[in-house]
Amino acid sequence: MGCKVDVDDLAHGISALFSETIIQPLSQFFQSLSQDGWIVLVCFLGSAVAIGYVLGRARSHDETEYQNRGEALVSRVVLKNLGPPNYHLVNHVTLQMEDGTTQVDHILVSRFGVFVIETKNYKGWIFGDAKQRNWTQVLFQVKYR
Repeated sequence: MGCKVDVDDLAHGISALFSETIIQPLSQFFQSLSQDGWIVLVCFLGSAVAIGYVLGRARSHDETEYQNRGEALVSRVVLKNLGPPNYHLVNHVTLQMEDGTTQVDHILVSRFGVFVIETKNYKGWIFGDAKQRNWTQVLFQVKYR
């Protein structure tokens, strides 16, 4: 025994319910606002956006130490698959060079060797080598340095 549902009737019912419970009350609310009410609403929404931005930026220390998603992903994968006691991961190491400093994304130390990992999280074609100061990214026939 099957159950037949008319999809058009179901969609119309959901649309009517949505309109009655959300759209109409919102419309009435906005129409009833005075100029002072609009000012209060705009200030409230602006404050909510600012607070949301600040709270969104206040992440845990582990997340903020990464410069991009690619670095965070590499760190998570390495820690999940190559953890202690055989492997030890160090992230974001700054080294003093003759002409300034350089930053290394990840150094994985183990009894099997020391692995230096530089992470790039780019799409498209990437052109460059270890001695070049700038690399070029080609994405949709547009070049970025």
